[in-house]
Parts: sequence; C-alpha cells; structure tokens
Amino acid sequence: MDPIRCTCGKVIAQLFPKYRKLLEQGYTKKEILRVLNIKKNCCKIKILCNVNIIDEIIKFDKEKLIKETLEISNKYQNIDTDELYKRYTNRIKTKAKRVYTLS
Repeated sequence: MDPIRCTCGKVIAQLFPKYRKLLEQGYTKKEILRVLNIKKNCCKIKILCNVNIIDEIIKFDKEKLIKETLEISNKYQNIDTDELYKRYTNRIKTKAKRVYTLS
C-alpha cells in the first residue's frame, strides 16, 4: 500500500503510479524526482523508501501459518497441533469478546 500523505501533509498518493512508470522506462531516481517536481526531503524519502509488501502478505493463508507456527513451537512436545489451534483461536475469540463488551 502506498502512503496517501507525506509527514509534511502533502498528498503524494498520485505520484506513485507515475514514479513506477518512469522507473520502468529507465529513468534514474534523481531524474524522476525532478520530473515529478518533488522538492522536500521528507517527500523524497517517502517516495524512494516505500516498499510495497501487500502482495507478499496476501500469499499467506492465515490458518495454515498459525498451524505451522504451532507445529514448530511444539516440535518437541507431545501435543496435537489441531488441539493447540483450537485453544489458540478460542483464546483470541474470548479476548475479542472482552474488548467488545468493555466498549
């Protein structure tokens, strides 16, 4: 996900598609910043240091990831992974219920 605003308050969301297009065309980062008329250092940092990892995060199946984590953490114990998964999800549900009842 691209940031909508810089820390200075300037809206920079519309610059990301243009930035990526110019980058693919072979422009250097310095030239792109000049073409996009980005003057402030804070805006330059937001544009240049943005890492779009949402595509990598979406690849993971949440339930599978939880089960794999439980398997690894309990590798040397004699506990059924499905039972641990049920305990874990029940604990999350009860915490969520407490939060909703307090609000």
